[in-house]
Amino acid sequence: MTDRTITPLNAPGRTAPSSWQTLVEALPQLMLDRELDKQLATLSALFAQCFPGSYVDWHWRGRRYANLHPACEEQFRLSCNNLLSGRVYAERRVDEAVEAEQKAWIKACGDVITSHGRTQLSRADFNALSDIRVALPEAAYIQAANQYVELFDEQDNSQLFRVNLHQVEAMFGDVVIRVHRSYLVNAAAVTAVERKRNGRFVLKIGETVIPIGDSHLDAVRERHPGWFSQRPNPRPLQSWLYPKGDENGVKLTG
Repeated sequence: MTDRTITPLNAPGRTAPSSWQTLVEALPQLMLDRELDKQLATLSALFAQCFPGSYVDWHWRGRRYANLHPACEEQFRLSCNNLLSGRVYAERRVDEAVEAEQKAWIKACGDVITSHGRTQLSRADFNALSDIRVALPEAAYIQAANQYVELFDEQDNSQLFRVNLHQVEAMFGDVVIRVHRSYLVNAAAVTAVERKRNGRFVLKIGETVIPIGDSHLDAVRERHPGWFSQRPNPRPLQSWLYPKGDENGVKLTG
């Protein structure tokens, strides 16, 4: 395979995009290459652009798709799924935060390439993700709606995009967090966390109540431990019984 170059996306006077933004902005260009080997070569060039001094070789069904790059020490291997994996080489060891971002970025590439079992996404998928990128700064939460996703802002205005929730999570997992099979939320928009009588937690964004799925609870706790460390407000009877806030060792429940 021949080496490929990507035109820099950060024009003069423009803030340098994050690795995620760079990936999303490159999606329409990526669609111009319908062949898998060209798509993987483009992603390799993007990776080197986003993480200077690091390089990725792809393995699809066991076959290596490698871009030309300097001989470097292998840093790690990561399996995206049962079809695609990446091997990262670097001129020098990167810190843990950068390595975590690299792994997440490679995972997102795997979702793009193998989404719905296809070797590429449709142009409509790419366009929808690009439109979501523009709307994302105002997003409070995103809800699955059959073959679409609905993006809501804090005023409860919504926009509909023809793309699935998994693709949105893969592209924008550093901005929104999956809390339920049907919901992604912007953590900055969360106004309260409540525990229901059945022991399950819900998030509140204004008047909207969003459940936290059991399978996502541990990941949400790990990412936002502060949501669960707040002491619940006492109920009226508890306030009357303990007017000074001295519960004498009684554990209050939400």
